[in-house]
Amino acid sequence: MKSLVRKLGLIENLFDTAHSLGSMIYVNIVRLEGTINPDLLKQALDLVQKHYPMLQVHLVKLEDDNYFQSAGTLD
Repeated sequence: MKSLVRKLGLIENLFDTAHSLGSMIYVNIVRLEGTINPDLLKQALDLVQKHYPMLQVHLVKLEDDNYFQSAGTLD
């Protein structure tokens, strides 16, 4: 993926503000049964992340606005 930098949209900024106020926190809980191979799980998560570019970004707060940015996102 090429490096991505873009401003958050109106709704995205609304969610960021609401989150910073402690509301609207979204949590996923998964219950898995049986033994899970950690290497296989890591491989599956890597494939999902490569398929969806927005899972390869993090939020950056700059002076003028909030941005999604891919450079510097941890693997």
